[in-house]
Amino acid sequence: ETNASLALIYMRNGSLESPIELDATEADALERLGGSLNGVRTSLSAHEGTLVHFNKSDSSSWRFKHPTISDAYSSILSEDPELLGIFLQGAPSEKLIRQITCGDIDYENSINISSKLFQKLINKLRLNDLKQKKKAI
Repeated sequence: ETNASLALIYMRNGSLESPIELDATEADALERLGGSLNGVRTSLSAHEGTLVHFNKSDSSSWRFKHPTISDAYSSILSEDPELLGIFLQGAPSEKLIRQITCGDIDYENSINISSKLFQKLINKLRLNDLKQKKKAI
């Protein structure tokens, strides 16, 4: 359940609002990781102050206790081909552009994603582009 709880925070760019409501992609990730919503809730409470922190200010949310936890979790996700979709959703677009390759290209320290994930990557980059345009306005 710890793995699933960290995945949900990671997928939400480091801030998981409470109470937790999952979208379809997050529910799929939870299933892939063998977790349950109740297990995530229990895990978050158990790791309060060590791996995660509950932020009561502006909006109630769970966050990583330290940014290095996100970095370490990102490395774990990127090494497992079954979890690359979770990695793509949570990683900043700038990091993806620098680290991934599409297709059978073997660059040192790169993360190769399969064609099944191309559309997810395109959607992520488009969403980032839209957010950047809104900020510019």
